[in-house]
Amino acid sequence: MLWAIVVLAGCVRYSSRPWDPDATQSANDGLSSSGERTVDGPGGAEAGLPDGEVPKPDGEVPRPDAAPDTDAKVLLPDVAIDPPDAAPPKPDAPVPTGTWSPMSSTVGWSLNAIWGTSATDIFAVGNHGTILRCDGSVWSPMSSGTITDLLGVWGTGPSDVYAVGKKGELLHYNGSGWSSASSGVTQALEAVWGSGPADIHAVGWTDIVHFNGAVWSPAPVTTTGSLYAVGGTGPTTVFAGGWSGTLLRWDGASWSSVSSGTTLTLYGIFGFKGGDAFAVGGGGTILRFNGTSWTTMTTNTKDELYAVWGSSTSHVVAVGELGRIQRFDGSSWSPMTSGTNSGLNGIWGVNAGLMYVVGANGLVLRYQ
Repeated sequence: MLWAIVVLAGCVRYSSRPWDPDATQSANDGLSSSGERTVDGPGGAEAGLPDGEVPKPDGEVPRPDAAPDTDAKVLLPDVAIDPPDAAPPKPDAPVPTGTWSPMSSTVGWSLNAIWGTSATDIFAVGNHGTILRCDGSVWSPMSSGTITDLLGVWGTGPSDVYAVGKKGELLHYNGSGWSSASSGVTQALEAVWGSGPADIHAVGWTDIVHFNGAVWSPAPVTTTGSLYAVGGTGPTTVFAGGWSGTLLRWDGASWSSVSSGTTLTLYGIFGFKGGDAFAVGGGGTILRFNGTSWTTMTTNTKDELYAVWGSSTSHVVAVGELGRIQRFDGSSWSPMTSGTNSGLNGIWGVNAGLMYVVGANGLVLRYQ
């Protein structure tokens, strides 16, 4: 099982804006006059920004090998034993041969995150309370009951989905409709992820809240950096990442700081159950967790990367600014052609041959 954490028009490179103390409720405080998104952080949008890192633009949120062949019978005295059934083929083709193409989302607001339960049940969230649902062919709007920008989405099934956003916004979908839940915080919640219906984490600004299946409550955590991403490999290995390489780990009992090996901001985290995890961020940063520690990977891009998803450790895809899509084949990262220069904010997929990306100005791309 894969767990993901953790968004049509051309765009220009992003510029920062003066820091507004009132805007620090969220690390991403809405559209600028040019339609670009900025990131506020400790000291403002520019102060404290690591060298070489571009502030995040508006609308762009910052989340088995086959069995051995047995082609002959094994003979015992007077008995022939048939070989075992062949293992099912791996779902991922060694080299994807599809293409990315746009889908109509029917909205013009930036879409910030995407998550789904199957090829025919996919959710996307965005600015101004936008929530869309796709049946595999058509995207349809859902009533969210809010106009607050929504920044993250994740769930355990078609009747248990959560969306988070600015001002501590927290929504729950029960299969019939969306309703508001109390997060207990007033600052922006940027991302949401869980290991199950009774173990869910939402992060943002300097807050982390946890759902135990009954109530949401704040988690005791000390961090000076805004948090933009959350994801993990299981209930005792959960990571939250953010400003200037901030990286925290939940061990099932408490949060503690761990070394990320970078000073660039982390915007997205994705983990494989019981296995590796990947984190992406500023300046083309991609990190990999091997179960023990994080290491920096070579990506050959300096573009901001905002989200990451994978179907296996030999098929991991990261997306970011200027239409950037990078794919990891188990050995190295290489670019994929997106067909757009717009910012890409979120990614989710069914398998290596069917993936979806959301981004600025209602952009939705499908790979098949």
